Amino acid sequence: MAHSDTDLQHPGERRNGGVWLILDDQDRALVVRPSYKDGVYQLVGGGAHPNEAPHLAAVREAQEEIGLTLVPHTLLVIDWVPDNPGRSAEANSYVFFHRLEPGELDAIVLNAGTPEGEKPELLDFTLLADEELDAHCEPYMVRRIREATAAVRDPRLRGYLMQGFRVADAA
Repeated sequence: MAHSDTDLQHPGERRNGGVWLILDDQDRALVVRPSYKDGVYQLVGGGAHPNEAPHLAAVREAQEEIGLTLVPHTLLVIDWVPDNPGRSAEANSYVFFHRLEPGELDAIVLNAGTPEGEKPELLDFTLLADEELDAHCEPYMVRRIREATAAVRDPRLRGYLMQGFRVADAA
């Protein structure tokens, strides 16, 4: 049976991205502040290039943004966000996990992949405890970080999110 409402060759604009929940030994999340957003922090990572798998995008983005080569062993959640007109297309963000090892925080080189002469994408990075997230991140990002952190503690919570909300809770 054909799906006449779906064009498999041109399915519409949708982004995929690979991002990282990077936690220190106190479960504080490493977040970055982009130059293109108004003072808010977000997880390390970004959009996949055409025909680039989300886990490879996550690896590339970590190298470009913070100069670390991370291995995406653990997929915590996939978080869907709708189209945001004028800002971004609909997206699925694949959230991978990394626990900071001794010395890695000191090894971070912000904007390590920024070509010479280009404006840096990131202004700074920090570690945020759970109680600090609301003051520094957009609400959907706070939910994403909290749900991903919960999935680190309890693998049964790994799964699919919609704007940071667990789909299983909405069903």
